[in-house]
Amino acid sequence: LFDKVVAIAIAVNALYTAYQSNYEIRSLGDAPPSDEFIVCAFSLFWLVELVAKISVHRLYFWCCQDMRWNIFDTMLVGLSLVDSIMIL
Repeated sequence: LFDKVVAIAIAVNALYTAYQSNYEIRSLGDAPPSDEFIVCAFSLFWLVELVAKISVHRLYFWCCQDMRWNIFDTMLVGLSLVDSIMIL
């Protein structure tokens, strides 16, 4: 169930990113309405997902076969949080 929810969130995030890019191109750089809220909500979701994974897997999260993906995921979440903080 967890993986399905995350997969749906990834798809919705990708669709929103496409909408956001299209909107900004058509409006000469203006962000879509409620953009700050939606971006922050996605960032919060990714943070909760990462914390959940780390709390379940603990040290194994950093030492498993998927270690490189987990580090990449952590970096993406970190950058997403920085982006959200800069928006606010």
